[in-house]
Amino acid sequence: MSNASKKARQLALAYGLTALLIVAIAVAVSFGAVRDEEARLERQARVYAESLAQTSQEHMLRSFRALDRNSLEVIDAVRSLGIDTRKLTPVMQRIMSRDNIAVQIGFIDRDGRLMATSAGLDGAGIDLKDREHFRAHLAPNSPDIFISKPLIGRASNKWSVQYTRRVTSESGEFLGVAVISFDPLYLSAFYEAISLGDKGVVRLMSLDGTILASSGDALSFLGKSIAQTDLYSRLSQADSGSFTAVTPLDGVERFLAYRRAPGFPVITYTGLAKDEVFAGFRDFVFYRAASLMLTILAVILMGVMLRKFIAAHQQAQGAELQRISDQRRAEFLESVMRMSGACVVVLESSGAIRTSNDAFRQRFTEAGDLNPVLSHLSGKTWSVGGEADSLDLKSGDLPKSFETMLKPGRNDERFIDWTFSAFSQDDAGKVDAAIGIGLDTTDRRKAQNEVYQSAKLATLGQMAAGLAHEINQPLNVIQLTSENLRIRLEKLLPGNEDILGRIEKIKRQVARMSGLVYHMRIFGRKSSLQMHLVDPTSAIEDALAIFGPELRLADIEVNKNFPNMPAFVVAESNLLGQILLNLLVNARDAIADRANKVADSGVKLKGMIDISVSREKDGTVATIVADNAGGIPDEAIGRVFEPFFTTKPVGRGTGLGLSVSYGIVKDLGGTLSVRNGEKGAIFTIKLPAPMHSTVTTGLARSA
Repeated sequence: MSNASKKARQLALAYGLTALLIVAIAVAVSFGAVRDEEARLERQARVYAESLAQTSQEHMLRSFRALDRNSLEVIDAVRSLGIDTRKLTPVMQRIMSRDNIAVQIGFIDRDGRLMATSAGLDGAGIDLKDREHFRAHLAPNSPDIFISKPLIGRASNKWSVQYTRRVTSESGEFLGVAVISFDPLYLSAFYEAISLGDKGVVRLMSLDGTILASSGDALSFLGKSIAQTDLYSRLSQADSGSFTAVTPLDGVERFLAYRRAPGFPVITYTGLAKDEVFAGFRDFVFYRAASLMLTILAVILMGVMLRKFIAAHQQAQGAELQRISDQRRAEFLESVMRMSGACVVVLESSGAIRTSNDAFRQRFTEAGDLNPVLSHLSGKTWSVGGEADSLDLKSGDLPKSFETMLKPGRNDERFIDWTFSAFSQDDAGKVDAAIGIGLDTTDRRKAQNEVYQSAKLATLGQMAAGLAHEINQPLNVIQLTSENLRIRLEKLLPGNEDILGRIEKIKRQVARMSGLVYHMRIFGRKSSLQMHLVDPTSAIEDALAIFGPELRLADIEVNKNFPNMPAFVVAESNLLGQILLNLLVNARDAIADRANKVADSGVKLKGMIDISVSREKDGTVATIVADNAGGIPDEAIGRVFEPFFTTKPVGRGTGLGLSVSYGIVKDLGGTLSVRNGEKGAIFTIKLPAPMHSTVTTGLARSA
């Protein structure tokens, strides 16, 4: 075999290995991104479905408690007034007028006759002994509460569900049944107002599997039973849960979350259609596949170029053909040189650079920058003016992969992952030149280091929480000892107000430290990662309890502007407290920096932080943190949420606080933005409020 043929085959092998490496990396990245996106969409859908299930259950509980209260008043009226139609009818009409959830209130005597109803005297006397909600209470051991299937009432002539209670006398004698008829479409209308997508559902089901209320076309589902389905079996396993299943009534696969109502024989479940959750996933996969195909196509095209080069090289004869071969080699090398972002260099056997691309020249600017690469490649120490003068590479030594570190500046380190292959060799198999492709992996390493650092900080936080618990013990001892000392001094040295005042000062400081430890333990608790209703003002007060002493030491005044009624948001309390604490720390640092600058001109800056909470027209609740530190420079305000970007001096900031806060707010379904006001920076957190005004009002009253 000729030397030209050997070189051609070796070059093809080197390219094949390089191409396989590039394709393998591209395939791994693409498939990893697709899996991550799929998992993110599913996780987001489950969290949202569970939040909707909780909200729907709370609305149902308020409604059913109102029904139960009405039924108990009917029982009291029957026991006090007796079974007298003319006396009971006004009482039921008065109960009926208080709220709009019930469509009719009535009493059925022990013989199954409707003796009194809120509809008036005309409905009295109707025979209802064949109705399910009457027969369910005939047995002595029957349940106190029964909820019927949806039906059209004989007295009201409307769709209704019967909420009934067994009525007995004080001695336990069966007197009849108190009936509260409510409109299932009332609950269905609330479910319809929730944002679920075109195929999402919220349904209320009795424990026997009957649908009592539903979003969408409610009349199509009222009274339908799923008792003989796998879905019913899974919904009946526990008090709450979530899973993915096909709903039997419409055959749609959904992410489902359910909750069983405490004290009532019903289950609320919500579902988000899987095809709607993954509506944009197909496009994401398409773009990833297109990117992968373009990468493979580029590798194939480069392979075609290499094949043509090999064919021309094998046909070359003499000096002219050798020149043509060298030209083709240069063209191939130029195509490799254009690889975006990669450092490409061709090294002679002596270690000298034959050629390199712009990315390589931008990074390797000093005489000794290449020494670590040459040392790894040759297997011996390489230095400027050293004894090593040859790489001594053979075809069997390559390809070779390794990582080197480059220090372009005093405080900067860059890590490059190299793969070297043979570029040319002689008849004896000795490599005349080697080509290396280096990928800068610094950002990836930094990201890994940040993960390790986060893990260490998490461990440190757990230790701090445990230490806070241990500190409480000596604080309690000091508190008790101080109190005992005060009592004894009052008895032994009455009137010594100076010593007693000092003891009181000790007790106040101990109480203050106990309060700080309490709030540290709150912030040290592990987040439940469960979305629920949170009052932002409570999160603000908790953050100020932790960081307030720091602000007072810095002579910074905090002004709070909160609404009269709680403005609840759908969030996670610990995560919201972490965001607010980050914003307060940044405001403190910015005010301190500006105070130092203006102090040189003889001006004393009074630090101010304004915190406000307000309801917005777009259905969100805004929490605003504003300072008087002069604002963020125009060239930096667009980058403040980028990871590792900071305007603080070296050693005082990591550039992760605002980036992490931005990601947390985004995961909570809100936005975090910044702008410059007249006095300084204004950070605004917008989080979603509950999706129905009735829910918000009711929760505010119970808060």
